[in-house]
Amino acid sequence: EIQASDQVSFGVNYVPHSSDSEETENIQNIGGTAVTTNKDGKQTNKVKVSFEDLVTVYALANLNENVYAKVGFMQVDLITEENLGTGGAYGNDTLEGFTVGLGYNMDLADGMFVRAEVSHIDIDGTTLVNTNDSTKSVTADGITGYGARLSVGKSF
Repeated sequence: EIQASDQVSFGVNYVPHSSDSEETENIQNIGGTAVTTNKDGKQTNKVKVSFEDLVTVYALANLNENVYAKVGFMQVDLITEENLGTGGAYGNDTLEGFTVGLGYNMDLADGMFVRAEVSHIDIDGTTLVNTNDSTKSVTADGITGYGARLSVGKSF
């Protein structure tokens, strides 16, 4: 984070770990021979997604000595992990969105500080088409949520 003035700072936040969805399974009855079947002779499709390399570029504006507002642009990689009876795949995509937040900053001794922040995120969705059958697709709906963060840092 770089302080541009007493009132405004700019920064970048990177999340080095991934966040995974639950796995979804779809079992289809088939009329012919399936590429992959379960013990009942039904085609099984499994899919889950991971969100990796979340990057947020943000601006922070001090509203008074301790309270600040924050707005940022977000980008995250959507990685699909599927096991489809057809042998197809859905590929990956990069999603974009924004975040807004409100926080409280308290300065401590020796340049240390503590921040408490609440925020809202809104990330666009995407539709990915199956590589073996263009009539089939999966959709990751827009992702919205609320968060809270407590951080400790040091100013240099």
